[in-house]
Amino acid sequence: MNQEKTGILLDDYKIENLLGTGSSGVVYKVRHMKLDTLFAVKAPYGLRASTQRAKRLFFREIRTWIDLPQHPNITTCHFVKTWQGKILVFAELVEGGSLTDLVENRKLLNIKDVLDVAIQFAWGLHAAHSQKVVHKDVKPANLLISNENVAKITDFGLARVHELPQESNAETDQIREKAKVKSVNDSTISSG
Repeated sequence: MNQEKTGILLDDYKIENLLGTGSSGVVYKVRHMKLDTLFAVKAPYGLRASTQRAKRLFFREIRTWIDLPQHPNITTCHFVKTWQGKILVFAELVEGGSLTDLVENRKLLNIKDVLDVAIQFAWGLHAAHSQKVVHKDVKPANLLISNENVAKITDFGLARVHELPQESNAETDQIREKAKVKSVNDSTISSG
């Protein structure tokens, strides 16, 4: 992102720090300066150069995540903005780290804590499955643990952007209608 050096993004958001990088993108801790609200903002790699079909699939998957009902064991995705050709996913900030972090730092050692995380993980997956949503990249890095020890599944559909098979116009129109995505600079998809 061009504004990383100044720490300002989209005029209203201040980049506070880099939370992490992975195979699918980079995640920042960002504060809305007027509302004093924190977000985790993911900038997926490779979407700028992706085909229109790959972008449509990405936005369809994001819309699915945004439309999930709020649940204590699912990270909320609030909205998506495009800025200077980059796609930014604004999600609930869960401070504390991922299950991967806890295991690597040996902070999850007793059986009670392991079972607690496993049960919360199952509750989150059940909530998604009850909405006919299947998380396509279940792994320890996509399970965040808050400072209050609440386990939250994150990154629904973001880990991989796959090409769609050749579609008919009717299918393409249906995807566009469901996603309600405008291909204009600084467009927004939001929950609500």
